[in-house]
Order: sequence, then structure tokens, then C-alpha cells
Amino acid sequence: MKTYTELNNLYNELKNNFDDDFTTRIHRSLSWFAKSERENEPDANFVFLWISFNGAYSNQEHNHGYNIRSDFFTLIYYYGKKEIDEIIEKNFKDEIYPILSNEYLMESYWHGKGYKYEDEKRKDISIAHEELNKTKKDCCKIIEKLFQRLNILRNQIFHGYTTYNSSVNRVSVTTASKLMQIFIPLFLEIMMKHHEDDWGEIDFHPGGIN
Repeated sequence: MKTYTELNNLYNELKNNFDDDFTTRIHRSLSWFAKSERENEPDANFVFLWISFNGAYSNQEHNHGYNIRSDFFTLIYYYGKKEIDEIIEKNFKDEIYPILSNEYLMESYWHGKGYKYEDEKRKDISIAHEELNKTKKDCCKIIEKLFQRLNILRNQIFHGYTTYNSSVNRVSVTTASKLMQIFIPLFLEIMMKHHEDDWGEIDFHPGGIN
């Protein structure tokens, strides 16, 4: 796992090859990643890591929705398959599976019974359980599903739907923070090493032009 200093050194080494949009994208994301390293408690750490992630993946085309995250993960996995497979294999049982199978981090739970909640819940849990027992896991699908779950946690925290330092979601927040600390620096490293690919046009240009 790369530290901020290591990633910033890579940024300074390669930035003359970046276009303006990509330079701004990485600069923004690194600034929040640096802040996350200075935090020692999971809630704040998760918040700053998510902002760093948002800065890395978001662009104008898909308005920050699942489509752009799906596109982002497809590209990230293409370039980082080996590393991502290793991370998921190492962390699946103790960290990733508990997040995937947590009903409180499933959209289906919050939809309620009017949206066939029980059927959706069983399907979501079944997907997680199937991956747990597979010898060869579908790691591209897993990472996308994982961040869908983490997005629910993000919504709960960002919008004030949970209590700070709450014992109710302590395990989820602590685990989520640990996983984000692993994945975000990898994402940034992959992006910088493959800056020539199309990572999209950033929102909120510094010059005020979108």
C-alpha cells in the first residue's frame, strides 16, 4: 500500500505528461488522501478517503452515479487485475464478505417491503455467499458491489443518518476505512501510471468553466 509521500513523488515525476484535467483530478484526490493519513479515527478517515475516491473517479458524463463508477472499475480492473485479485483474495473472508452481506449496507433494505425487499435482500446475500465459496472469484464484480455497499455507508455518514462514533455501525465503519486505505492509493497509482487513458472530464473546473 502506497503512502501519500510515495504517491506524491510519483505525481511529481509524471505530472508533466498529464493533461490539465487529469492533473487537477489527481491533485484534488491526493490532497484528501493526505488528509486521511492524518486522521486516526475511522469515521473521519472514511470520510476523507471517500472524498479522495470521489475526486479520482467522478466526471461530468454520468453525474456521479453507478454508471460512472462501473466504467471506472472496469478500467481500474483492466490495468490492476493482478493487484486487485490479490487484495480481494486476502481480505475477502474477514473484511469484504462482512460488508457485502451486511443488510444495512444494501439498497434493498432501505427500499422497504413495497420494493420486494425480502427478495432483493436474499438475492444480495446470495451473491455475497456464492463469491465466498468460489475458488475463483469474480473480482471485477466484487469490487463494484463492494463500493455500492460502501456508498450506502457514505450516504448514511455524509447526510447525518448515523451517529458519530456510534457502536451500532462501528464494525462496518472500521472495516470500510481499512478497505478504503488499501484500495484508494492503488487506484491513484494505477491512474497515474496509465494517465494516457480516458478518465473523463472533471466537474467544477478551477477556472469556473464546465
